[in-house]
Amino acid sequence: MPGASAVKIRGHIESWPAGFADALPGADWLAVLAPPRQDKYLISALRRRDIPGVCLYERRTRTYKNKGTQEFLVPLIGSWAFIHGHHHWHSLWETERVIRILPVRQESVFVRELADLIALLRSFDGPPIVNPGMVPGTRVKVTVGTMAGLCGIVVRRRDHARLVVNLSMLGTSVSVELPAEAVADLEPMPV
Repeated sequence: MPGASAVKIRGHIESWPAGFADALPGADWLAVLAPPRQDKYLISALRRRDIPGVCLYERRTRTYKNKGTQEFLVPLIGSWAFIHGHHHWHSLWETERVIRILPVRQESVFVRELADLIALLRSFDGPPIVNPGMVPGTRVKVTVGTMAGLCGIVVRRRDHARLVVNLSMLGTSVSVELPAEAVADLEPMPV
């Protein structure tokens, strides 16, 4: 784009009510798909109905010459929102902003993966990379660096490592690249 600087991208977690993403409930989850470009309208409708949930975004910032800075949110994993409470099923359809609702089957695994993904987005200031269809590998724990303690899947490369946090229910992964020293001492964790 003429007159625009490079775009800065980082992860963003939208959760409602405030602090919901800090203490995720262990059960009773639904994955809700909004139509393209309707996710923010869906979140607004869910807030009005007091239906708690989490949505993951890329926060993009672009500075234009003589026009200032523009900031916008782009869904990280399609237009999926993760909602707590099966009893909200009918209220979700009533928003008229939903194309699909999936009940979460392995809720303990899902909550662990969602918590790992939220922690990853909060602790890494670079752009998240979404890898649809990535085959899960060995589950590991980062032992050094600012992301020590986070769990994910590691794919080895020449001079760096890629940490991937999977949401296997949706067949999607989010990854960041770390220095090889940050994940040199990897130990598989029980799944």
